[in-house]
Amino acid sequence: MFQDVRDLQTDKIIENSNPSQKPEKPSREAGYSLMEILIALAIISTLTVIVGPRLTGHVDRSKTVATLSQAKQLKASLGMMQMDVGRYPTQEEGFRLLIEPMNAGPLWRGPYLDGGVPTDAWGQPFQYVPPPADNIYAAPRVYSLGADNAPGGTGLNADIEG
Repeated sequence: MFQDVRDLQTDKIIENSNPSQKPEKPSREAGYSLMEILIALAIISTLTVIVGPRLTGHVDRSKTVATLSQAKQLKASLGMMQMDVGRYPTQEEGFRLLIEPMNAGPLWRGPYLDGGVPTDAWGQPFQYVPPPADNIYAAPRVYSLGADNAPGGTGLNADIEG
């Protein structure tokens, strides 16, 4: 009943082939049942509900730490520029004076930042308040408005000063 057949393309002999035999259908056992998939989804959902809030707390904390670090870096860059030029930027000049000389004169040795002025961890620009003109020892204020991008606030919405 079974006979050897030669494959015309490869010229090899296919043993015990039966041309009248139909290909096997996949058994009902192959794959996953709907119940198994639903149970797996329920387990994943439960783990997400339990673990998710703990992870978001770490993400929020890391955004606050990164923003504080960037604010301190901006303030240090302002200090370096002030030592070269002899003054801090005016409110109008702001952080741009760290990148381009504008009206700083020949003592400007910048740029004092690599790659432009950074934004806070929420993508908002940092705030700059120059020191009072009558106090040569005062430092400028560099701060972020926090997650809500509004003055004041508590927790994640609190202002972050460098």
